[in-house]
Amino acid sequence: MSAADLQEAVRAGIDVQLHTHAHSLHELQPLQIRDEIERNRAELQRLLGRPADELVHFCYPSGVHSPQAFEPLRACGVRSATTTEFGLVAPDGERMALPRILDGQTMSELGLEARLSGFWTLLGR
Repeated sequence: MSAADLQEAVRAGIDVQLHTHAHSLHELQPLQIRDEIERNRAELQRLLGRPADELVHFCYPSGVHSPQAFEPLRACGVRSATTTEFGLVAPDGERMALPRILDGQTMSELGLEARLSGFWTLLGR
C-alpha cells in the first residue's frame, strides 16, 4: 500500500498496525526481528501520526511464524500477532500466534458467517 492508501484506510476507520518493513522476519533472528518491528513502527508513526504505544499488534509476513519469534516480539511491545492459520481464537490461546479467518472474493456471506460463528469448525469435526 502507498502512504496515501494507508492514510485513507485510517480515515475509513481501519486500525493499521505492525507488519514488518521489508516483509521478512529474517529467519527469526531476535535482533533482526526487533529492527524490523522498530523500523515499521517508526515509519507508521511518521506516515499516520500515531504514537508508538498504539502500534502493538502484528501480522506475520506471509504467515511465517515460530515460537522463537514470540519473546523478541514481546520485547518490542507487541501484544498480539496473527498467523494465516485458520481458526477462532481460544481464550487460552497463545497471543503471539493467533489464528484467523481469511475471507476472500470467493467466500459467500453465509460461508463467512459459518466461520465466524464457529459452526464451520464444528462441521469439520
